[in-house]
Amino acid sequence: MAISRHTFDKPPGQDVKKAILINTTFQIGHHGCTLVDRQLDRLANECGLHIIAKLPLDSDWSALTPPQFDVVLVNGEGGLHHDSKAAKLIARVPQWAKAMKRPAHLLNSVYEANSAAIAAGVAQYNSIFVRDEFSRQALAAQGISSSVVADLALTWEPPALGGAGREIVVTDSTVRETNEALHALSRALHARFLPLMARPPRPTEPVHHPSRWRRYVGKRFAARFAPPGLWRDRWRGLIPEFDDFVRYLTNHAGLIVAGRFHAVCLALDLEIPFLAVSSNTRKVEGVLAAAGLQSRLVNNPAELSTVLLHKPVHAKAFTGPEIEKIRAFRHQVMLNARHMLESIAG
Repeated sequence: MAISRHTFDKPPGQDVKKAILINTTFQIGHHGCTLVDRQLDRLANECGLHIIAKLPLDSDWSALTPPQFDVVLVNGEGGLHHDSKAAKLIARVPQWAKAMKRPAHLLNSVYEANSAAIAAGVAQYNSIFVRDEFSRQALAAQGISSSVVADLALTWEPPALGGAGREIVVTDSTVRETNEALHALSRALHARFLPLMARPPRPTEPVHHPSRWRRYVGKRFAARFAPPGLWRDRWRGLIPEFDDFVRYLTNHAGLIVAGRFHAVCLALDLEIPFLAVSSNTRKVEGVLAAAGLQSRLVNNPAELSTVLLHKPVHAKAFTGPEIEKIRAFRHQVMLNARHMLESIAG
């Protein structure tokens, strides 16, 4: 399995620390994770952290780690919940880093419904930055201190804002029942069903994961001949490249029905009106609470059907106060993210 290595120009007069990043979630093929990775690269560089290697979470970290580095960064993303496989691996990193005599920092993470064993491992991080207040409170209940810095996707400045389109775009969900309901809703509305799935890195690209690539190629091909339904629409309907995905939303979406957390983040970045449903943790509720947009959360897909089948798209347009809240929130996220990475670099 390949790892990525980057060139870097040291900022004038700034000490630079060499970092390795563990948990390269963008390799699975997901637009939200791709954006997080881009923003982490950019902001880390600006704050004096040179990410010299990126390691998949389920890899042999010792075998892939370069001989000289200063600090370990772990991109928690949505993995630290309900004692998942990812949660168990993330909880092991501090012990490994300690054996390497390096500090380890957890960032961009949720934390929800984990056992005492997971908590004990997470407590060993030198610093912990979670994406929402719910996660901070869950850690505090275990006696673990953390700081809130919202998801790094929210630090992105898009090339253009959207919201003037006429289409309703319905995204997929990580929850099976919700995914099925959202797909059915898209058909009832004659709307675009647009998964956040993306093309994973090719064999010639950094952090290539062979099984992910083979799965993507095989299912994209098979979807050409599949009967109508959710499976076919997921694999035929996805937009492989991030920039093309964003361009489509910017030009066409007047309303996003967000079944995924990062669909909410992209809607906030692009200032496209949205309605959101819950995911597999309280991450959607967390970001909406922080932005002051709790009214954009719909209790369930059935309620979405009632709302959307009887009201036009423009009825859900952002109000002036909502736009002000979004811009103020995203400005604060950028300040917090820079402070986080500067503290790690320092």
